[in-house]
This record gives sequence, structure tokens and C-alpha cells, in this order.
Amino acid sequence: MKKLVTKPVITVISHTRKGDKVTTISEKNLVYGLLTGALLVAVFNIVPDQLNRWEKREKVEALQPAMQRLASAGRPEAKLWLTLHADQINRPQLAALAAQGLPEAMYAHGWLLRHDGKPDGAGWIARAAAAGWVPALEDLDRHAKGA
Repeated sequence: MKKLVTKPVITVISHTRKGDKVTTISEKNLVYGLLTGALLVAVFNIVPDQLNRWEKREKVEALQPAMQRLASAGRPEAKLWLTLHADQINRPQLAALAAQGLPEAMYAHGWLLRHDGKPDGAGWIARAAAAGWVPALEDLDRHAKGA
């Protein structure tokens, strides 16, 4: 393994009112700085994301019994919630709920179809937008702008 040395590898010249300032960074400090930066990125980006997933999972688990009771009573909104919060989305169930006219189901169904490259996905998203589902309206606006 190569030993890190303290010889200058980067020289930075700063122009200030008092004159030019020359700063050098050694290989050792460069490596330590990059490692510190990578650690900070990992801690502040990955850890909060994982914590948010755990928190969401806890909320889903807490609501699941009530939603199952509502779904058993025939509430389509509860069936949709269970479908969207399952570990694996039941696509036939989602398609059936979209066909019943639930805007959120139409949008989710359309989004998945479009993601799979199926042309009828845009039609489902347009139906959800026509029903006033805000994410569908935003989606259509984004795609109209080419984003």
C-alpha cells in the first residue's frame, strides 16, 4: 500500500485586496478531505432517507388493521390504500380500482403503465387529471414542458 505523503499536490492562488495568497494542499489532506466529504454525504443523505422509510413503514403498519376493516366493508378508498401500501402492488386490483373511477388509482395505474412503456398510460393519467387529481395535473404539465 502506498504511503500518503505531505508534499503539495494542489496549489490554489487566491486574489485578495492585500495581494495574492498561495495555498497548497498535501496528498494526505486531500485524501482525508475527500473521505470526510464522502462520509458527510452518506450520513446526511442516506441515513435520513432510511429513517423516513422506517417512519413511513411504521405508519403503514399502524393504519393497516383499520384499512383492512374498511376494505372488507367495501370502501374502495381503503382497498386502494392497501393496494398502494403493500410490499408488492397488486396491478390487477389497481386496474380494477382505476376502472371504478378513483382518480388516485387512475393516476397510479397510468403511471405504472407509462413506466412500463405502454401507450395507454398517458390516457389514464389524463383521466385522473380530468377528475381533478393534482399529481396527475402536475404530471401532465411536466410532460407538456418536456421535463
